[in-house]
Amino acid sequence: DDPEGDGGRTFSPAFITAGLSYAIAFSDRANAGATIKVVSEKMGRVQGSAIAVDLGVQYHSIGGVSGLDMGVAMKNFGPEVAFKGTGLLRRATSSEGRRAEQYYSLEPASFQLPSVVEIGATYDMSLGEGMGLTTSGAFVNNNLALNTFRVGSEISMNVQKASLFGRGGMEFATKGAMDEYIFGPTVGFGLNYQAVGINFMLDYAWRSVEYFDNNSVLSLRLGF
Repeated sequence: DDPEGDGGRTFSPAFITAGLSYAIAFSDRANAGATIKVVSEKMGRVQGSAIAVDLGVQYHSIGGVSGLDMGVAMKNFGPEVAFKGTGLLRRATSSEGRRAEQYYSLEPASFQLPSVVEIGATYDMSLGEGMGLTTSGAFVNNNLALNTFRVGSEISMNVQKASLFGRGGMEFATKGAMDEYIFGPTVGFGLNYQAVGINFMLDYAWRSVEYFDNNSVLSLRLGF
């Protein structure tokens, strides 16, 4: 039974996020930042959008130890989202009165954004002139998924105005069955180039996934 004629169709979900960020330094050891962003999700002929907020605080040289930093971040805090669009229209005949078959709009249930609270620490050490190693660990509290621990490291190399980065890490679920957590190791690289009046940052990350295709993320940032 396919009254809407959707049988055999394919679709690709689309996710778009655009944000505006602001940061401030309270001292040489503490700073904070916030991002206000618009999140849009489209799937087939329905779409939902919302405004969300990210907040974060960083502390440097914890306990007077140079290179030991700590941060707390809250991400995707905002109102619930509900889909809308022509994909919610259904042909039906009213049970009241003698009305011809017509389109009715379904009332979709709203849903929460996947908000996250992260607490983490990093330690930076020098490997010689122009090279460094950063190790990190974090606890991630998710409202819609398993809580996890993350560990990783990054090696960096500075060449004149450019910096190159290589990264690797693992994430472990704190509880739940083994098959509930489907993600494996992560690897990535980055390029940071600083010119007069502009900062260019290119990042690529890859994460193994048990089902479907592995995840790849490519990001480009420009600073002025």
